[in-house]
Amino acid sequence: METILKNNEQISGDTVRAQINERSFMRNMEHMFSSSFSVIGELLQNGRRAEATTIDVKLDAKTRKLTISDNGIGIQSFAKLLDLATSGWTAEQVQLTEKPFGMGFFSVVFAAERVVVTSRGQQLDFTREDIIEGRQLRVREHGEQPLNGITTVIELCNVSEKLLPVSGSVDQFERNLKELVAGFPVDVVFNTVLLPRPNRMDLKDGKWVMTGMGPVSIQGIHRGTTLAQPAHNTNVRMYLQGLPIEQKRLSFPGAEAPYIVHLDSAQFTAQMPDRTHLFNSDEQMKTIIAKFNSLVVDFLHAQKRELSPREFVKAYWDDAARFGVRHLFNDVPFVPCTLFQTVSEVRIPHAGADVHTTLSYHDKDTVISREQLLELEQGVWMDVCTSVDDEHWAATALAVMQKLQTYCVDSHDVHQDHWINAIAHRYTDMTFQVNVEGMSERMQSFSWSDRTADIRMATSCEVKIRSLADNALALNVKLDSGWLFTPVLGPNEDPENVLHWDFDCWLMSHDYDSHPVNALASFVDEYDHFNEEYEKDAILDWDNKIALLEDSHTSAILSRILGSEYPQLSDKNLGEITIVTGTQRSVNGGDEYRAAGLKVAALDDAMMATICAALKKQSGVTVTADQMTRAISFAARPGLCTGGKRDGDYRVGVAIVSP
Repeated sequence: METILKNNEQISGDTVRAQINERSFMRNMEHMFSSSFSVIGELLQNGRRAEATTIDVKLDAKTRKLTISDNGIGIQSFAKLLDLATSGWTAEQVQLTEKPFGMGFFSVVFAAERVVVTSRGQQLDFTREDIIEGRQLRVREHGEQPLNGITTVIELCNVSEKLLPVSGSVDQFERNLKELVAGFPVDVVFNTVLLPRPNRMDLKDGKWVMTGMGPVSIQGIHRGTTLAQPAHNTNVRMYLQGLPIEQKRLSFPGAEAPYIVHLDSAQFTAQMPDRTHLFNSDEQMKTIIAKFNSLVVDFLHAQKRELSPREFVKAYWDDAARFGVRHLFNDVPFVPCTLFQTVSEVRIPHAGADVHTTLSYHDKDTVISREQLLELEQGVWMDVCTSVDDEHWAATALAVMQKLQTYCVDSHDVHQDHWINAIAHRYTDMTFQVNVEGMSERMQSFSWSDRTADIRMATSCEVKIRSLADNALALNVKLDSGWLFTPVLGPNEDPENVLHWDFDCWLMSHDYDSHPVNALASFVDEYDHFNEEYEKDAILDWDNKIALLEDSHTSAILSRILGSEYPQLSDKNLGEITIVTGTQRSVNGGDEYRAAGLKVAALDDAMMATICAALKKQSGVTVTADQMTRAISFAARPGLCTGGKRDGDYRVGVAIVSP
């Protein structure tokens, strides 16, 4: 670079000019090519520019020799082949649209120890060191003519381990080559096998359409039936001059990708020297992605014009949401059934159990019309609670929605100007009032974590729902089975700031699918994993409270407790009878008594003798202990045998008795 003087300006010192250490540059040049396989792309590219119709690739893994030949016009100038930054391609179309830089062939130099190039009756034979040392190379006459129309043969002898690892296989090389030529415009044969080119551009096959950035093929538009997610860095497959570019961004294997483009080389330029990335890559990717998504949006607009309203909703509702054009459905009088959810359980959800279930019909109809929604007595509810702990009236609201199987919709799933916003009742505008019939005076209190429920029996509950914003909503819903939670708030309590939640639980029957304890806790541990033992403990405690509330017989209490513990019994145990009595002990011998408990005694020989003596004293009847044992056994039927040959028999001691 020379220093330029202006207006006869005088400066002191020497002038300077940019120079290059050719030997050092050549020796370090191999590090400029980031992909060892890019050398194959350069050789294929040369064949395409030479107007070849077939390129043949042969690999001998044992001798580590790679041969590439083609039937193009041949090499015009061997001198320019190794002239850095000077392209030997003189065709005007190639120069204007592809901008050959004259560097690609140097990747061949560093891919093998020795390279032999034969074309148009001439041959050049050189080694890597020949190039690095800048030695004079002689182009020799080569009289032997290749067969089958082959005009150019390039042989790479003892290829580098980067191109063919010592442990690498021919199969792996072939897989890499298949990916490289998947969009190549020229036939490529590898070891006598023609390689597939699924992404080669052919405007005649209907899979491609010409756009401003080049021919494109989009899944769901030009091939396949389902649109993919919007275009982004990892799902766009690009080709430049027939070879893949920006491959490392992709998350799709092989040649697959929802979005494929053959970039116009007059607009897009590869980054030198190895051409694996676009020049100004990030900005170019933004342009390409935006163009693809714009093409899909145009397609959706066209589909709305071509399809019936019902079919358009069935086919493209979810796609329009993904591509940010939900407004296309604002004037379409249908919505998909999957837009709605119904309440399946009243509970606090966890990973294994949810409150809502997505609505769906059978294949005969997957959309619902505006008119059908207007006919629903309870209407459509919008932005409803999704858990009992969303707010204090959530448990009541969820129970009503479960009873009515109310259609629930999330406002985020439709455009803000969609017609459903005008006909839906918003949950945040609703008020709830509960009238209880047949309320019991007795009550049991159940607590878990920061929630308490006062449990009472009831005949039925009527829930009145009104809307502060919509006078048309006036529902009175009667619940006469299962259970219902209603919040308990003090006169001055702010529902938003209550730390401990209190409920009234109205128990109308034991006919329910989801246990009430699931409305009080999710039973997850510190790792957010559902713990079944936590739930079992809570259910047992709750059911004990219900047994006390209902004055259940001791036998029912024992059955519930023992049934949850899975007691282990032997054959001898099957013949035994135990007497369980309820007892209550006083506090310090006074009139105050502790809670009732259970006392257990074995009905053994001594107990039988006591019973027989008491019977004789009270009635004068003499009964032996053996007779009493058999009589009680006949009534209680301990150790009943079911199934098998002794079905209906029962055990008394070691004997099988059939009454």
